[in-house]
This record gives sequence, structure tokens and C-alpha cells, in this order.
Amino acid sequence: MIRLFKRLLFGTPSVSLEHPVFGRLTLQSGKRGPYWMHDAYSDDELSISIETIGVEPPSEAQVAFFQTVTGNWDSMFSRVSQDVIDKYQSYVRKPFPEHWGTALQPGGIGVPLAGDESKPWDITFVCITDNLGYLFNCWFEEGEFKGVSVDT
Repeated sequence: MIRLFKRLLFGTPSVSLEHPVFGRLTLQSGKRGPYWMHDAYSDDELSISIETIGVEPPSEAQVAFFQTVTGNWDSMFSRVSQDVIDKYQSYVRKPFPEHWGTALQPGGIGVPLAGDESKPWDITFVCITDNLGYLFNCWFEEGEFKGVSVDT
């Protein structure tokens, strides 16, 4: 009874871990199930979500997936460039610069379960050419780029 009272009064304690690649992770619950979250606290840091089962820590396959994606942002941007450029020009109302890195910076990545690219995952680019805070969220399913949405 005391445990129930403490849980009602103080909430369920959060589960967290320190990961050698991802840093501080906190277990969250989402519509597709649990995931680990690393919050970015500076402009040069990525927000990272990592799909999981139960409280399993990130797998080596997920680390490899993360390192592959974040190791070559030019390649990642080329996979989404046309849709992102179209959205950028529509929202920012300026021509897109010659190199994507002068307009956008990587802001986040969603790592799929087991690091399997055929499962849903996403990357986010942050607009750095204005103060409106546009986020270009690119999602992938079955190994293919499916679309981009814009948030603020």
C-alpha cells in the first residue's frame, strides 16, 4: 500500500542509462512502443530516439545504423534533397543555397528497432537561415524515403 501511495504521489521513477555512443538515455513510451530518448541541449547536439523492446538497451546493430547515417550527412541529404528543398523554398520563401549545410543542420534521428532500415525511421534537419525554427522531418519506411513534414 505504501508503494502504491508513493507511486501516486511521486510518479513512476524514470528508467535511464548512460550509453557510450548515445550519451544519457531516458526510456519513454510512444504510440509504437517504448523507445530511448537522448535530448539535445546544444545546437551541435542531435536529439536521438531509439526504438526498443521493453527496457533493452540499444543494440550493436542500432549503434552501427546510427554511425552510418550520421557519418555521412551529405549522403543522407541527397536521399531527401528534392522534397526538402521544395518545402524549404515554400516555407522560407528564399532560394535554396548551393550547399545544404548553409541552410540546414542535422537536428535529430530516429533509430529503428534492431537497426533495420526496412523498419520506420526518421531524420530531422533544422533550418538555420531564419529565426522561425523550421524543422524538416524526413521519414523512411521499407528502406525508402517516404516524405517530409515541416514543424516549428
